[in-house]
Amino acid sequence: MRLALSLVLVAGCSFGEDHPVMKTVQSAGRVCLLGTTTAQGQLYAANASVTVRYETPGCLSQSCDRDRMASCEVNVIDGALNISSFASWNDYSLAGGACTDDCGRIAAQCETGPLAEYAYPILFGSTPGGSLAVPSTLAEPLCIEVQ
Repeated sequence: MRLALSLVLVAGCSFGEDHPVMKTVQSAGRVCLLGTTTAQGQLYAANASVTVRYETPGCLSQSCDRDRMASCEVNVIDGALNISSFASWNDYSLAGGACTDDCGRIAAQCETGPLAEYAYPILFGSTPGGSLAVPSTLAEPLCIEVQ
């Protein structure tokens, strides 16, 4: 009886099959707030929306980190810009395959509604990230990085 059970278990396994590990990251990485690009930089105008561009932290291998997805959301809550993000991928590096030594990231974009004149505190997840004054012009996009 034991011998028959062992044979069934071995027959059910496929040696050499890829067994990826799902990785997730929530509200970590880099977000940049993009206004309208002008000769002077990023214009954050009253009654205009702001685009939030999210990128995952670290480097992902094009060959080993597959089935990628990312999303972000931005809401004005109690006068603050609250940004949240989520990303996931399957990591095949532990399955014994050789990974390419490239550095990719997963990205997503989300957008505010029209913003009134105000100095908006920014939260990326639970991490404070300064504030965005509307209207204003900045030489570079306002970016926040959370590891």
